[in-house]
Amino acid sequence: MSTCRRRKRPCLRDTMCCPANRCSNNICVPDVDGFVSERNPNTDGALSPLTKKKGRKKEVGNPCLRSSDCLDGLCCARHFWTRICKPMLREGQVCTRHRRKGNHGLELFQRCPCGDGLICRTLREPGTQLAAVSGFNFSATSSRYSSGLSSGSPSSAVSKARLHVCHRTK
Repeated sequence: MSTCRRRKRPCLRDTMCCPANRCSNNICVPDVDGFVSERNPNTDGALSPLTKKKGRKKEVGNPCLRSSDCLDGLCCARHFWTRICKPMLREGQVCTRHRRKGNHGLELFQRCPCGDGLICRTLREPGTQLAAVSGFNFSATSSRYSSGLSSGSPSSAVSKARLHVCHRTK
């Protein structure tokens, strides 16, 4: 039976820490939201601790483990070396299309998927401006945690050749 790690002990993930603690910067620290601890029998009959998070769903910028930790309209995505709640992408915002499932290894600033009713598609005409393609104002969509288009010249066809944008499904 494995034991949990107490406060101020090294860790790699939240599940390594004892109840009412979480892993932050590779150290078990008290969890400010709190936990409700339960004990359930293992397959070998021993008791193992399970933790269930209590409290409210997380808001934009709050640390998370999975998207279900976040409010509706948000997902849990990588931001540097942590995971935080970020907004789902809206129509016209730049998205990431993964060719293979699980091919997210090098993304330091992971994007959320496109929101409901939207799909991530390649921008068809590399020479046209993005706002003209979707009729959407990109400068109004950028935020601290979302991935709106921040810069780039309209003449940079090479950089836009593989650009993907959230579009309405037909």
